[in-house]
Order: sequence, then structure tokens, then C-alpha cells
Amino acid sequence: MSAAWKHVGSPLRPSPADQALFNRMIKDRHPAPQEQPLALILGVTAELCFLDWPPGTGLFALDSSPEMIAHVWPGDRSSVVAGAW
Repeated sequence: MSAAWKHVGSPLRPSPADQALFNRMIKDRHPAPQEQPLALILGVTAELCFLDWPPGTGLFALDSSPEMIAHVWPGDRSSVVAGAW
């Protein structure tokens, strides 16, 4: 699947409308100033990595496929765990 991922579209990947909805939800969530925001992405969906996360957000991903992690995840590899979700 990792080799064909660039050809996959909605509903398996978030559409621009989906991404806009996620960004509105993120913006509406106001953590306390002393709180470091944390986010967990189930699957290595690159579109979710590039959302408008607040500065300092700890962004993590979980995916069962080492190939998807290696070829699709655009973020820091140390923030991804291989496992079942």
C-alpha cells in the first residue's frame, strides 16, 4: 500500500474539506498556557501531520505497517510507534 499511497484519495485520505474541519476543531481547542498540547494520529496520514497544530504540540502517530511508516510519514520518525490501533 505504501507504494500506491500517492494515488489514494478520499475517503481513505482526508480531503481538503476534512482538513479544514480538523483545523477548525484544533483552533477551537484552547489548552491552558502551561499545558503542552498532545495529539495522536492513528495511521501515518501525512495530511494530518500538516494540520495547523499549536506551537509546541507533541505530535505522535501509530501505524501497524513499517513500510507505511518508512514511506508515507513526513514527520519525525521518533514520533511514530509501530503497532495495532
